[in-house]
Amino acid sequence: MDNIGEDKKKRYKPSIMTLPELAKYIRVHKSTVYRMLKDNRIPAIKVGNQWRFKKDRIDRWLEFDGLKVSAEMEEESK
Repeated sequence: MDNIGEDKKKRYKPSIMTLPELAKYIRVHKSTVYRMLKDNRIPAIKVGNQWRFKKDRIDRWLEFDGLKVSAEMEEESK
C-alpha cells in the first residue's frame, strides 16, 4: 500500500507553485523571479508574505508574454 502512495507523490505535479519551485520550473535564479515580481512582469498571488504561482497561468505567460519580457530584459542588459 505504501508503494502506491509513493508512486502518486512522484507523479504529482502541483497546480500552485512556491517561488523556489517556480524558479526551478522556469530555470532562473530566485532573485530573477523577485525582480520580475517587483516589476509586475509575472502573474502571481501573494498569500500572507509568500508568493504563489498558478502553473496554468505561468504556462500561458511563458507562451505569450514571456518572450516579450525576455526581449525587454535583453535590451536592459545592453
